Amino acid sequence: MADVKEQIAATGQKLMNHFRANDMKAAAQLYAEDCKLMPPGTETQHGRRAVEKTLTDLWASGGRSMELVTDELGLMGSDTAYERASYTVRGQDGSVVYQGKYVMIWKKIGGSWQIYIDINNKMEA
Repeated sequence: MADVKEQIAATGQKLMNHFRANDMKAAAQLYAEDCKLMPPGTETQHGRRAVEKTLTDLWASGGRSMELVTDELGLMGSDTAYERASYTVRGQDGSVVYQGKYVMIWKKIGGSWQIYIDINNKMEA
């Protein structure tokens, strides 16, 4: 389990780094090809293009960095895991643009852990 936690944490760090670098195409590659993104207030989005667009829109709204904090991570079999966590998106000046919580379902595909389902919500200020 420790190995899985390290691999998922490393992928989360890559996601934060790609977002900070405004490289949403690379960030989307951390998601499974057939992923589902379930942001608040919209229909379920499908695939990496949807992830790339959502992250690009988040950047356009002023987000410049993203912090992900895992509260719970567990295995559901040998190739599926869940993560319950929170996120904070900050602007260029460090102010909070968005804060919320999320649950991700991870799948081990081709030897690497990829985000399969990403359900998130926004906390009100």
